[in-house]
Amino acid sequence: MLKLALALMLPVFLETLDQTVVATAQTRIASQFNSLSEQQWIGTAYLLTATVFLPIFGSIADIFGRYWALQLSTLLFVIGSAICTGSQSIIPLIVGRAISGIGAGGLTTLARIILNDSGNLKDNNMQTMILTLLYAIGYAVGPLIGGALAQTNWRWCFAINLPCCVLGMIASYFFLRHHPNPAAPPPGTTLTQKLQRIDYLGAFLFITGGILVILGLSWGSQAEWAEAKVIAVFVVGGVILILFYLWEWFLERRVGRPHDYVSWLAEQPMIPAALFKDIDVIATSVITFGTGMLMFGMFYFVSTYFIIVQGYSQVHAGLVLLTFTPGLGVGVLVSRRLINLTKQAKFVCIAGAVLGPVGAGLTGMAIANGNTTELYVFTAIVGLSCGLVIPSSAIQLRFTHSKDEVATVVALSMFFRTLGGTVGLAQMGAVLNAKAREYLTAAISSGQYTPQDISEAVNALASQDLIQSLPANVLQLVRDAMTQGARWSFISVVPWAAVGALISVFMTRKLRFEEPQD
Repeated sequence: MLKLALALMLPVFLETLDQTVVATAQTRIASQFNSLSEQQWIGTAYLLTATVFLPIFGSIADIFGRYWALQLSTLLFVIGSAICTGSQSIIPLIVGRAISGIGAGGLTTLARIILNDSGNLKDNNMQTMILTLLYAIGYAVGPLIGGALAQTNWRWCFAINLPCCVLGMIASYFFLRHHPNPAAPPPGTTLTQKLQRIDYLGAFLFITGGILVILGLSWGSQAEWAEAKVIAVFVVGGVILILFYLWEWFLERRVGRPHDYVSWLAEQPMIPAALFKDIDVIATSVITFGTGMLMFGMFYFVSTYFIIVQGYSQVHAGLVLLTFTPGLGVGVLVSRRLINLTKQAKFVCIAGAVLGPVGAGLTGMAIANGNTTELYVFTAIVGLSCGLVIPSSAIQLRFTHSKDEVATVVALSMFFRTLGGTVGLAQMGAVLNAKAREYLTAAISSGQYTPQDISEAVNALASQDLIQSLPANVLQLVRDAMTQGARWSFISVVPWAAVGALISVFMTRKLRFEEPQD
């Protein structure tokens, strides 16, 4: 267990640190390129690729082993971070974030898969707790580091990953090289045979359809949802994802049967279609989707609120986000204790799922009231919700499926959590911008501001520096507009989280154990 913790500490810490550092610093980074209105792309590009590549790394882990999949993920993360470090404009930065996202998708899912390979409930629960606490440490120090680096030189937000990745690869070499693979191909399988097992067509359809749908969410959040290009990518992406499901169903029906006429495309489905009928997979996917929206929303939009509306520095905004960590830590410890005592995870997961929409709604209320003390408390409540949901949903999935399904179901769960973050950033960004502009437009009728004032206020939304340079009366108008936008962005998450709370009651109550339990 200690070796696993040492080997996974840096990969998990890196992935978490990257999210929180950039979340705190992205306002400053986008402002450097006069592209504040494009700031969500810094997070969306990362989450887009991290999302669509998650299930693919689950398949790679089964075919080539956990160790090689983890090393590939880390290498991609290094390449993306290097590109971001040297970026001279917003476009290369976004490209680098997209490549980093591919690596982060692998880091995220491989850490979960490796820890969930254990069939012992107590060991698995302890390992899940360690993993979540590593996330908590990253969430605790990431905003502080991000704020400090953004004030010094924002390039260090990405350069800091480079030496850490090298250390992570070395640790993986010493501690994970011989980690067992429960779903490994039969001994003697050649490289050609392993490559033949990969579902290339399924991967292509999944990546293409996923990217198009997420692009539609991003474009719609920045422009008009009724635009032709937004509708087109949604329709084409949706059709491709339907084709993906049909292809996986087709492959699954032929597992174990002669099918030479498709063997050059795949020997096994990337995601068996039967999983989409599994109530535990469906329920945990919906719950983790809402959790992803909440987590990423807290780190990206609470920091934006404090920096622009309250006038905090990046470091000060990072300190505010520290309140998320105690809630997360308490949730993890409570979850571990209750699961060990009751030998079930369902009711812990339900409790966390119920707290999610409550925390989101209260956060929106605190922003509207301008009460920072309340915001600290409600941020901790959201952290508590995540701390209860993350380990309990992982245990629920692990012990309602067999060992050879672990990589697939874990990757699928992580996919929906990251997808929730991606959709959440797009949706919350769209709501924030729309409500802020609506507030500014309505201010003309008050007679207190001239059309020129309103024009200056709208144009200033492109950069934090431009906002701070506005005349005092117009600056206050923009801050009020951003307050309304931030408030409604959190309220918009409540229905998504509430659906997860409702569906959680249908999860299987009894866990299945393949090994003797202490």
